[in-house]
Amino acid sequence: MVVACGGDDETNAGVGGTAGSGSSATGGGNTGGSGSAGSGSSGDAGGGGTERKRVGDPCTDHAQCPSFGNLEGNCLTSWPEGYCATDHCDGDLVCPPDSTCGVADGVARCLHFCFTDTNCRDGYRCDTAELSCVPAD
Repeated sequence: MVVACGGDDETNAGVGGTAGSGSSATGGGNTGGSGSAGSGSSGDAGGGGTERKRVGDPCTDHAQCPSFGNLEGNCLTSWPEGYCATDHCDGDLVCPPDSTCGVADGVARCLHFCFTDTNCRDGYRCDTAELSCVPAD
């Protein structure tokens, strides 16, 4: 399987594809294999790849949220539109890029990093004490 990279939205390319030559800026880069466009609800590409969620992204199920090292992915379904987080971070178990360790629902979790409310998605605000996005209400 070839994995496309670059930008903020990483997706798995189609099975059986080959890596293209050149950079993505010139139209090269990785290309998916044969297959029709996926029909999945999360923006699947040819070959049935799935979108890779990040900490702070909306979710409906724990399986959608990425684990990071020894930190298990978790969907906070009680938060607006769900919220991908990882559980039980501390000084030894660091968070993924663009996230920080904060307390949510009484548990130390990796949450989306922010400086201001504009760094958070709709329905969320920046908790400036912990520099993490939390529900706005």
